[in-house]
Amino acid sequence: MPMGADARDPGSIVRFGEFELDVRAGELRRAGVHLKLQEQPYRVLLALAENAGRLVTRDELRERLWAKDTFVDFDHSLNIAVAKIRDVLGDSPTHPRFIETIPRRGYRFLAAVQTVEEDPDAAVPIESQRVVRGSQWPAWRHAVGVIAIVVASLAAIAAWWTIRAPVGPYRIAVLPLQNLSPEPATDYFADGLTDEIIHDLSLIEGLEVRSRFSSFAFKNRARDIRDVGRQLSVDLVLEGSVLREGDRLRITADLVRVGDDATIWSASYNRELGDVLVIQDEISRSVVNELRLKNVGGQRRYNTDFNTYDLYLRAETLAIEDAPGNAPRLRRAVDIFQQVIDRQADFAPAYAGLADAYADLRNRGQSLESTRRMRLAAEKAFELDPLLPEASAALGLAHATDLSWSDAEQSFRRALQLAPALSKVHKNFAMYVLMPEGKVDEALQHMRRAADLDPLSPSTQKNLGFVLLTARRSGEASEIARRLLAVDPDDAFAAQLHARALLLEGKPADALAILGRLGPPSHGYLGHAYAILGRRDDAERLAAEDDPAAVRHQVLIYSALGETERVLESLRKLADMDDFMADVYPLQPELTPVQNDARLKDFRRRRNLP
Repeated sequence: MPMGADARDPGSIVRFGEFELDVRAGELRRAGVHLKLQEQPYRVLLALAENAGRLVTRDELRERLWAKDTFVDFDHSLNIAVAKIRDVLGDSPTHPRFIETIPRRGYRFLAAVQTVEEDPDAAVPIESQRVVRGSQWPAWRHAVGVIAIVVASLAAIAAWWTIRAPVGPYRIAVLPLQNLSPEPATDYFADGLTDEIIHDLSLIEGLEVRSRFSSFAFKNRARDIRDVGRQLSVDLVLEGSVLREGDRLRITADLVRVGDDATIWSASYNRELGDVLVIQDEISRSVVNELRLKNVGGQRRYNTDFNTYDLYLRAETLAIEDAPGNAPRLRRAVDIFQQVIDRQADFAPAYAGLADAYADLRNRGQSLESTRRMRLAAEKAFELDPLLPEASAALGLAHATDLSWSDAEQSFRRALQLAPALSKVHKNFAMYVLMPEGKVDEALQHMRRAADLDPLSPSTQKNLGFVLLTARRSGEASEIARRLLAVDPDDAFAAQLHARALLLEGKPADALAILGRLGPPSHGYLGHAYAILGRRDDAERLAAEDDPAAVRHQVLIYSALGETERVLESLRKLADMDDFMADVYPLQPELTPVQNDARLKDFRRRRNLP
């Protein structure tokens, strides 16, 4: 159907997104603020908005807007007009929100349009239009009217900046993509794709992205955007779905503003499976364009076939640290990461994932072989892609195991420069580098940052509590423990955290009442409490237990018994076992009795530590 010459009544207001066209005034406004747009671009915009959703051909625009006796280069003039419209709307030709170019044919207006008919006689009270010197209209009422208009305008501007330009970075959560595929076994694909989008957005300057665990707390839950915003302290939510059918892939994505549950950007992708990486990139770039952000410069784009990438997503999903019973899953992830590498030897993310999985295994006590393989994978990931933040972070862990603390710091700081919103990088930097170095205040800063980025992760909260105790902040540590126990009364680590805080506060009997109910993983602290209370035999019995963690327990128990040499012997054993706690225990409050001993200081110097 051809375009009408005057499709809208002259009194119409045409609204789309945060913009409106005042047809009578011939103005474009945003949140009540007039935007400068020349007449011809304005007329093109109005013509497109009047025909939202329909292809408007270049010939139709010529017929309506360019007089037949006007001698201009029409194509050039139209292109300039559209460019000016996009500029004032902040639109993108490659990832349009408003105006889509149909090559060689015309344009389509994408946004939903609402038309409001205004009564020109009722638009503004007659009295407020009168400016008659010496009239009986009281001056103060005129002043109040002017003030009201000014206040309303300022409020509109304030509302606009509240929506579009918050102080500091935009805070965003990526909810798990809903898996619409008929096979439940493909959940890993939707979950892995969500992880990758979280990762990609974490690299963008101006975005503060909530981490995976906190976002996945809302998986399979009824949609409540405001609840997500409240629990995760975010302004924006990215949600969507994924459907795999044969060799086709359909992904939808919606960027939603939490304040009013309004969708401010939406897209649907119906492509071949092999385009999955392209779709990921387009989603990230669309968010960048929509929020007027700067993308990360220098990020490498990988070329890989779908089957290889599918394996990578499987491994990544298995390797999630907070998953229950994670050690067996980590070993399976290692095997699949290796399959990815066997298929494509230059795929740096697979090496970084492999290094991270080995690091997690090492930190679960499976140290020596895991450490060697972690180092090799980290070095290869960094060699292939020095701009991959996970590669720098993995290299930092490798340097820490080599006792090259300065190099470890440098690698972690580089990783955080590349991606300041990766919670796990902040956490690992704090726990495995800054804590051993004795930089407890800085470690606490990074752990607080990790907790901000991943507020619903029990693991991150527990690590924060651990660092708080190292900093001798028992009250804050107790509060974290209480919150965790309110959610899960059977959380043994949270109970241990609470008991340790009580020990630090000089309440060993109260701590003992808690520790006595916990299992073998807390026997080191239980023996420590026994020793403080003078129950030496009970403490010695626990120190002599045949337990995989016996050496760790002995460090804590012998410290309370005042046997410094046995403490040092146990620390040396931990070091020989490549247990990272050999460098963390000396700073813990439980080792206060021996911390000024010259032999302990010598042990740390031999570990290249102050």
